[in-house]
Amino acid sequence: KLHFKWHGPYEVVEKRSPVKYIIKDALDGQLVQASVQQIIPFYGEEPIYDDDDEMIQSREEWKSLKHGTFVVFKRHDDVSWDHLHVGEITQAYNPITGAIEILHYVDMGPQDRTWDPAKTMEKRRIFVEYVDPEGNSYTRKRNTIQLVTGSTEFRRKYVLQGRESITIVVKNFNRQTGGKIPSDVCMKVKDYLKKKDPAPEPSKAKRPSRSKSG
Repeated sequence: KLHFKWHGPYEVVEKRSPVKYIIKDALDGQLVQASVQQIIPFYGEEPIYDDDDEMIQSREEWKSLKHGTFVVFKRHDDVSWDHLHVGEITQAYNPITGAIEILHYVDMGPQDRTWDPAKTMEKRRIFVEYVDPEGNSYTRKRNTIQLVTGSTEFRRKYVLQGRESITIVVKNFNRQTGGKIPSDVCMKVKDYLKKKDPAPEPSKAKRPSRSKSG
């Protein structure tokens, strides 16, 4: 239990198949065959940080984000307090750059072109968000519409600190059949928004009772 879990670093010298690689030991040059389950990316030694408790907690949370899973998050450059996003982690946390990459998913309605802000999260069906050359977003549910020439998937890198950062609301979940968001995720989002709602609760006032004259 006291041994290191990973050894290396190794250099990838050949990709023999989608799951098999030939790697070279950086110390003695020995060549070894390895599967994708046996290797992980190495970005270099992680810098030493002098952070407060809040930043340490945020960094640990980002480290826990799993490649290929989904996350609900709030961008720090969003104007509206209740504007949240959903996406797939396509690049896990890089300790050197302090960044992750997220592929955005969105519900653009039955015609793949219109976003309805009034639709509840339970009723949304999320699919990969594409952006055409004019900057318009659309989706392709089950590839039922043609990919617009020049379109790209909406992928974005986010960094741990600064305006290009995000707040994680719900993490490490998977979409359900048909693009549905799991019910427990919807409940967690509701709880988050309820806590963040800046509108004060309506004050409760009692109507003075009228005294009866004899």
